[in-house]
Amino acid sequence: PGMSTTKWLALALVALVCVAAVFAADEFNDPDVLKVTESDFESIVKSRDYAMVEFYAPWCGHCKSLAPEYQLLAKHYNPDSESKVVIAKVDATKDGDLAKKFKVEGYPTIFFFSKGSSEPRQYKGARKADAMRSWIDAQLGPAVTDLTTKAEIDKFIARDDKMLVVGYFLDDSSSDLAIAAFTGAAEKLRDKMKFAAVRSNTLHKEYDIEVPPSIVLHRKFDEPRIAYPERLYETEPIVSWIESNS
Repeated sequence: PGMSTTKWLALALVALVCVAAVFAADEFNDPDVLKVTESDFESIVKSRDYAMVEFYAPWCGHCKSLAPEYQLLAKHYNPDSESKVVIAKVDATKDGDLAKKFKVEGYPTIFFFSKGSSEPRQYKGARKADAMRSWIDAQLGPAVTDLTTKAEIDKFIARDDKMLVVGYFLDDSSSDLAIAAFTGAAEKLRDKMKFAAVRSNTLHKEYDIEVPPSIVLHRKFDEPRIAYPERLYETEPIVSWIESNS
């Protein structure tokens, strides 16, 4: 006997619901992006030297727009077991405590974690795979360039950058704390300007610096050279001083 119209409609409705469920489950279509929850967040983020993590909401239109670009980014880094970078995402609607921990207020919010760093940096650049990849690759090297000769220092200072920062330190253990604070400031500001360090017991004299440690901000505007006025070297005051003179 033939199928009744009512049964046919019922089966068609079930089929449509199933198809909709499949598409909803795979709405982001990002198989290479590592899905992270609060329970495995720490182990995943620390599994490689660097991790880019997107906090998203399934209903967020901007997150859906980002998805294909983020998938391309993940496809570049994640399958390579030798890669130093992992690309991941967290559903902030399910792991609200984790999102709250990092003060996520909107979606998508993208953070970049570096092994050994106490806090992540937020990515605020273009949401295109090429732009994100270029930004990530720029983060992989050291935040501070070591300069060992006068020629290297002069070349660095002569760059076309609007602002540059050079730290002068004695080449012994007395400079360890100052170098650590300087490096911390460089990590925080590496997206805004270049940092270099000179570890030498003599080279500072070539630049009218009497007693290291000393930090000099070189600018292409106003007063071109400003020296850090404090002797107590801590990361946050250094960052604040640089930003206030930028």
